[in-house]
Amino acid sequence: MKKIFLLGAAAVLSAFTAYSQCDEGGSLFGDAPAPCSETPPVSVDIAAFEVWRGDLYEITDVQAGASYTVDICQSALPGGGGSAWDASLTLVAPSGAIDAFGLDAGSLCELTFTASEDGVYQMFVNEVGECPGVSQDVDNGSPRVTYNGGGTCPDPVTACEAGVNNGVDVASICPGEITTLNIDGMIIPNTPTQGDGFIEFTPTDPLNTSGLGGQFVLTGFSAADLAAYSFDNDLNGVLSANLFPVLEGEWTIKGFVTSVAGTYFDPLTRCDSTDAVATVTFLTSADAGCEPVTACEAGTLDQAGIDSELCPGEATDYSLTGVTIPNSPLAGQYTLVFEPVPGSGAGGPFGGNPDPSFFLTLNGIVAGDENVDAVVSIDAELLTTGAAQPAMTGEWTISGGILTDVDPVTEEPIFCDVVPSVVINFKGADEFPCGGDAPCENPYPAVDQESLSVVENANGSITFTWDPIPGQIGCIVGVRVGPPGPTAAFTRVGANASSFTVAAVQLEPYVFSTIGFRVRCGCQQAPAIVGPFTDYEEIFYGLGSGITTQMTPNAAEKLAIGNTLKTANRIVSLNDGTETTGSTFNLSGAANATISKFKSSLESSLDVFPNPTAGNVNLNYTATKDGVINVRVFDVVGKAVADFNFTVNEGSNFLNLDISSFDKGIYVIEVLEGQKSTTSKVVLK
Repeated sequence: MKKIFLLGAAAVLSAFTAYSQCDEGGSLFGDAPAPCSETPPVSVDIAAFEVWRGDLYEITDVQAGASYTVDICQSALPGGGGSAWDASLTLVAPSGAIDAFGLDAGSLCELTFTASEDGVYQMFVNEVGECPGVSQDVDNGSPRVTYNGGGTCPDPVTACEAGVNNGVDVASICPGEITTLNIDGMIIPNTPTQGDGFIEFTPTDPLNTSGLGGQFVLTGFSAADLAAYSFDNDLNGVLSANLFPVLEGEWTIKGFVTSVAGTYFDPLTRCDSTDAVATVTFLTSADAGCEPVTACEAGTLDQAGIDSELCPGEATDYSLTGVTIPNSPLAGQYTLVFEPVPGSGAGGPFGGNPDPSFFLTLNGIVAGDENVDAVVSIDAELLTTGAAQPAMTGEWTISGGILTDVDPVTEEPIFCDVVPSVVINFKGADEFPCGGDAPCENPYPAVDQESLSVVENANGSITFTWDPIPGQIGCIVGVRVGPPGPTAAFTRVGANASSFTVAAVQLEPYVFSTIGFRVRCGCQQAPAIVGPFTDYEEIFYGLGSGITTQMTPNAAEKLAIGNTLKTANRIVSLNDGTETTGSTFNLSGAANATISKFKSSLESSLDVFPNPTAGNVNLNYTATKDGVINVRVFDVVGKAVADFNFTVNEGSNFLNLDISSFDKGIYVIEVLEGQKSTTSKVVLK
């Protein structure tokens, strides 16, 4: 395992070629305003800790035309910054343009550039030839930016006011509780040197070893930040994220301002401090009023509510119920662990390195919370912000658990409870179903049954419609009258095939009959389109406007006179002994008409025997004409397992199939004669 990321912090970076600029991705670990002074040079630390490969830092308030030097020269290493591995720096302007990359000639740790634009610049720190590099855990100097002159500085601020300390809202807090420090009127100078705002924490008891083990300061504050700084005993995750213990006991807290950025321990540069100090007592779970929470429950995860595939821009909710996080004997944190699925092409914060897994700490659930619910929205960006965030790719196994410690040797997390893992596939924009063609695998996905629709048109024709499946190359529409029949099959070729219309003249023999259709679509034509059929969608085919003139003279007589017949969208009423014409409808009554069955010259029949069978199947098929028929056998999921062609004569034909090599079970035999389809089931025992 690597660094602990706070969910919502910046994410990761992708790979580049040797000694080219690395200008995408990067783990954002600090930012600072670019210094500016009438008496350059002047420097400011971007962050107080040393860099790793793949780190990203932001420099705000950069002035176009000004000269700056960025460096990682500050280091406790024997050779100084840049000596742990050969560093390469890249400076990216707000527009994305590369202003400079590499290092100054002869330097191990510096790069000088002239800004081409105003605004926020990004500084990427990488190893030469490795972006982000094969290792993430070797320190190599702290980042800093120096203003060399040029450009136009903002209006000078020469005052140095630490403001008035108005104290804290709550003087004693239990683990997980929050209090707020209030400071009014802080002013931070930018000339003649760049200043900084800080908060100083000092234990009342000099033997207090909580936190960083003595007096320390928090850096990187603006005047607005210190107007109301809310914090808990973990300083909002800063301490535990850096593997320090939480605060305990009584601490005094004050704000101060320096005239030189980053020099918070040099009394000569501290230009002002708040006169009063605020005092906070950080209680433990053993103290009165702070009931210890020893239970450890990672909660229940709504796995059914998690989308297993996410397209770019999509998110899914990681919903938890009943989470309890201990604050005794060890404080816990809720953490999500991300581990790549081998072979899936997964990309994340640490690319394809030997240990690319990582974990994210959720700040919304704190130690001492009992039986709480939480929802974490997960997307390909892992909820990050900023222009340099690469998306997650491939399949990742995600587990939620309560982290109580990290093994100091292996850096592996230690959990007191976890929830079962889920796998999320972060798809690319060109991957199905986000884009591109669907993989051609049989059985092909079924057409959505809910999308089927049957409409009787004003001219007497019937139109069947359905939603196409991405990647299909065609569909087969099965039409039947009845049941029991006759039936016919029609092929519709095309990636967007989604409708089929039967003309009124073809339907003339079937007026006042139930007409149904089903459809299957596929991604191949050889041996046939073999996606599973939907169920039949049916309507009763009645007297549509304009069809009465096309009916045979005896069509109405095929109804039982004196009864009322319900259609899909109306009730057709016939008077005693009188043939109904036009469109006179009675919208009430029972559906109790008797419909006479009339035989079509197109009707065919199929008998299968013996059934069940041990392997040999005899077909008695009545063909409508001489020619060739196609016989196919499908398993119960719609997969074609056999395909035969037979020459038949008009009338009755006896055929034989051998299916003894198939697995035992139920099969469907389909006979295709021209555009007609006839099916029957057989059981192989």
